[in-house]
Amino acid sequence: MEHITLIGAVEREFGIRFKMKEVSSMKNVGEMADIILSRI
Repeated sequence: MEHITLIGAVEREFGIRFKMKEVSSMKNVGEMADIILSRI
């Protein structure tokens, strides 16, 4: 459940939306950061 809360908070903070495929493939926060950096 905390995973979903984190994703929602990141989406709001950075004004992005993760694709379901991205969310299911993320293995760690570093991968999330890479996706964020590629979009901003």
